[in-house]
Amino acid sequence: MNRIDKLIEMRKEKKEGILSVTMPPACLWDFNYAYELVDMLQRAGLNQLLFMIGDCDSMKMAEVAPVEVELLLKGLQEGYKTDLISEPQRRLRKKYPDLAMVNTVHIGEALCYGINRFVEESAAMGIDAIDNCAYRYVEDPLGFRKNIRAHGMYHFTAIFAKIIDHTNPQLMEIVKNMVDEAEGELFVVPGMMGVIETLNGEEMKVYVDFIRERQAQLGKYVPLIGIGGVRSPEQAADLVHVAGIDGVHTSTAFMKKLIAEEPLEKIEDYLKEFKQAVNGN
Repeated sequence: MNRIDKLIEMRKEKKEGILSVTMPPACLWDFNYAYELVDMLQRAGLNQLLFMIGDCDSMKMAEVAPVEVELLLKGLQEGYKTDLISEPQRRLRKKYPDLAMVNTVHIGEALCYGINRFVEESAAMGIDAIDNCAYRYVEDPLGFRKNIRAHGMYHFTAIFAKIIDHTNPQLMEIVKNMVDEAEGELFVVPGMMGVIETLNGEEMKVYVDFIRERQAQLGKYVPLIGIGGVRSPEQAADLVHVAGIDGVHTSTAFMKKLIAEEPLEKIEDYLKEFKQAVNGN
């Protein structure tokens, strides 16, 4: 069974909220530190781990996600290679066989690497899903989503709620089409990378209710993950318990603490607050 399916079953039973975290490449090439970091994340309540992969010279996030790029550059200095599938990822999969793992990639980098090669190697190493928010998910012009699903993985996409006007029928039709095609998980973005202002729980609830209603019409359930601009446990609680999503993902807030070289024990306590927030504790 795909490990994402286990998270779906867990959420159907409302056992716990989903905590998703991105693993920066600067932390991959020291294998012992990578293991120490993932051990800490699991103690904090981690449910799924995303790998931020790519070449910083071509990454679209370079101008809007400086923290992630700073860590990527640091990773390159410490031995990280621009291959999208790396030996450290394989080692982490072997060491943590039950942890849901996701590759995050921009479509241009996957094209340069070779889409078939990227999908096949991701599947071979045991990746559960590929996260790619900039691709034309519904139209699937390159057959990327179809290829991913044929290899037993999920293809995650994102709805950027902050830039979609819920009173505009044409924009909401786009949301409906994405909901219709979504499998595994659907990322719902309350903000934008590099932008401080985000939608609060009440503002997000408009979109969440629309998605849930459409899912009910289809007789399907796909967990909704708040990602992008989720910077505090309080915000995570607002998104889960007011808006009604299933969990949150943290990247920049977590990575800033790594850059500041905060002790892992302190970071663990911080992430435990995130977990408690999504669980309603």
